[in-house]
Amino acid sequence: MDTIRCVDMIVLHESSRCLVVVKRLGELQGYAWPGGKLEAGETICDAAKRELREETGLVLKTCHKLSSYRAPDRDPRSNSERRYETTLVYGLVAGVPSGELGKTEVLLVTPGFVENTQFILDHDQMYEEYKNRA
Repeated sequence: MDTIRCVDMIVLHESSRCLVVVKRLGELQGYAWPGGKLEAGETICDAAKRELREETGLVLKTCHKLSSYRAPDRDPRSNSERRYETTLVYGLVAGVPSGELGKTEVLLVTPGFVENTQFILDHDQMYEEYKNRA
């Protein structure tokens, strides 16, 4: 079975102190933390920087690993041939947000928005862990 390694990130915009959320418009639609697949040779933080820039136009200033999510049923794209695993990181970002054309919209939100909004996959669980440990 192939394992697809991913990174998801909970980040604060350094000037507004708002959380960065993406609204996914593609295969997995809904609210999510920015993230994506690691490319060959990338570290978790290198992938986080690249994915954040691609999805939001923002620059990751700090990167701290929090935990990993490996449950076989955590991602509906998993099957008998491949499994998605992700590492959750958190940090600060800078810049002017801009979505990835046709793929994401970027939102700068308060914790209240996050707590009152349904997120995709296990991203609600990630936020609870972030609140309790970061």
